[in-house]
Amino acid sequence: MNIKAALKYQLHDAKRALMVYYIVIYSLFIFLVIMQKMFPEGGSSGMENASIIFIFIAGLNSFKQTFKMFLQNSISRKTLFVSSLLSIFPIAGFMALMDSINAVIFSKIITYESFFEQLYGGGYATNTNDFRLIAEGFLFSICMYSAFMLLGYVISILYYRMNKGPKVAVSLGVPGFFLVLLPIIDTNLKDINILKNIWDFILFILGMKNGFNPYYPIVTCGIVFVLLSGISFLLTRKAVIKN
Repeated sequence: MNIKAALKYQLHDAKRALMVYYIVIYSLFIFLVIMQKMFPEGGSSGMENASIIFIFIAGLNSFKQTFKMFLQNSISRKTLFVSSLLSIFPIAGFMALMDSINAVIFSKIITYESFFEQLYGGGYATNTNDFRLIAEGFLFSICMYSAFMLLGYVISILYYRMNKGPKVAVSLGVPGFFLVLLPIIDTNLKDINILKNIWDFILFILGMKNGFNPYYPIVTCGIVFVLLSGISFLLTRKAVIKN
């Protein structure tokens, strides 16, 4: 199987999930229309948050079965890696396009703000149909979705390669560190202000400290994508089939 055929195989798996996802989104939108007719003072926003969660989960579920099928059919790890990486862009691009179109349509029917407009709308004209707002929101979504899908993919490879002990340790240790240990450290080391510095860094990479500039997260997502690509290549190269 060449890379083109491998790519078509991986995209075929995503079609049904995307169809179901957008059926749910449009069903939710119909519900929101009804609710806003009943309660005109209400509003809705940020359905793209659901897209980020969906594409992250898609990444989490995109390695194990494909890896086993490819290796059992003598398809190289290189083909798997390249086709997996390439499959991210059309999926992220399709979702970004759909969400950009939906944001325009939704805003004409109900009181609605896209996730991008919530974050960076202050740097644009008040007209929600402004071309620059839509174009940069589309670019922002592609980069964000691509980075999150690849993050899910890398996590799925890591968990696939781990034994039961490390899996449990990571699953409990990572949230435990951020939710319990880090706040305790921050409370006892007040001069360092760890949480404040982390929050300031997040605001910086999101462009919130630079006049609501969306190109900061776009560049950040690009850097993250490159780094995660390297990690996924190294992890895939020595992965073996597990029962």
